[in-house]
Amino acid sequence: MADSLGSGDCSLSKKYGKTSFDIQFKILDRCLAANTSVIAETYFHGKLATGAFERLMADHSCSAIQIVLSSDPDVIIQRFKDRNMRGERHSIHADSAVVSELERALAAEEYNGVPIHCSTLVVDTTDFASVNVGSICEFVHRYSVSWSLSPQK
Repeated sequence: MADSLGSGDCSLSKKYGKTSFDIQFKILDRCLAANTSVIAETYFHGKLATGAFERLMADHSCSAIQIVLSSDPDVIIQRFKDRNMRGERHSIHADSAVVSELERALAAEEYNGVPIHCSTLVVDTTDFASVNVGSICEFVHRYSVSWSLSPQK
């Protein structure tokens, strides 16, 4: 989006971010309307995303599962800074300008999952080597099998 429309300051970055989320939820809505299973992946702000997910679940009589990747806040901040230093993210993200905002959001636990009615698996990624990928796959498989056996609509 920024490559086509231009990049700028932090406020423009936030407008692009909101637009990206709006687009993602419209795509989710269309997929669910077509009775298609979908995966939504991003760093959802719990309070801001709750209403959108609740509407999708109600409008389409569907179920959800949630996998929340957590980590020690200091590790998250360091990873964030490291990615920025390596230039791995588009400049529209204005990462260097939002470190203090991220620190505040982590302290307020704003990114600890979306508080919706669903089964949730929390995975601590502080040490990537200790993440049990098999248990994540098992969690997803358990729900995908039960959904395929009992249609939601």
